[in-house]
Amino acid sequence: MPLELCFRLVKKWKQLILPDTWTIESLSTRAAEQLDSTKWDLSLFKQDIDTYNAYPEVFNSYPLNKSPFPIAEYDYAVSSIPFMIKTDTAIFKGIRIGELLDPESDIATDKLTLLVLTNDIDSNESTLIESRNYPYLTAQGTFELNVKHEIV
Repeated sequence: MPLELCFRLVKKWKQLILPDTWTIESLSTRAAEQLDSTKWDLSLFKQDIDTYNAYPEVFNSYPLNKSPFPIAEYDYAVSSIPFMIKTDTAIFKGIRIGELLDPESDIATDKLTLLVLTNDIDSNESTLIESRNYPYLTAQGTFELNVKHEIV
């Protein structure tokens, strides 16, 4: 493979996996947009209200109380991918949290991985990852164990 082609592939790969660089100026602009009601995405706000009203038990199950709020339009999506690693002596349950290349993409870039060592193969993870305060992410969740432990 010619060296020039290698450099172009590396440059393209970096564009795919490296996040945009935010500066104080671009963050200040974004903050101002969030306060400007003419920039709010009202259809997304209505969708959030409808979703919260339809599934209150889901949102109430998380440790932090959440409610919909209007936000400036943005083009961004988050990912939340549960996984399990099983060895002969241990079970690890985890969640990979990150961002999608674009809202229509299946390509995710991991930003955080949470890993829990458990002896309960049936433990359940539940996470809520939100990008409504883009470029910042909010994440919360639980790992529920089905095994009862007795303290002696």
